[in-house]
Amino acid sequence: MLASCAKVPKPVKALSHLKSVWFSWSDLKTRTVNSVQKVKALLETPEGEEARQKIARRDAGRRAAWAVGNGAAMQAKADNANNRAKSLDAELKACLYERQPTFAAIAKCLNAKGVTAARGKEFAPMTVKRMMERLGLTLPVTPPEQQ
Repeated sequence: MLASCAKVPKPVKALSHLKSVWFSWSDLKTRTVNSVQKVKALLETPEGEEARQKIARRDAGRRAAWAVGNGAAMQAKADNANNRAKSLDAELKACLYERQPTFAAIAKCLNAKGVTAARGKEFAPMTVKRMMERLGLTLPVTPPEQQ
């Protein structure tokens, strides 16, 4: 006897479900269109003046934001990351002076000391790599005979 893994819906129930979904979507579409038409009609009346002004202010603000771009926000984010890296410079160098040869080993060293990354989590090797790049540090090169 074969056991069925999934129940196949009966065609009548499936069709009923599809009709229900279609009518729900259709009803939503109709209500949305009607609401938009009501708002447009309101905006054309004298009572809609306040709403028109609000929309104009919003659009002006958006245009100003697009003109400036997100350069200032990105610069602030970079500044925060640079400051964070500088504040952890001593701990990072201490791990480097312990002859940690990889980013993973340095991350493990920092985590063992209880140092956390910017969001309060443990360090990952990529986080260490990026912080070292910000500080202009490189991994120590070990001669092949010491490996």
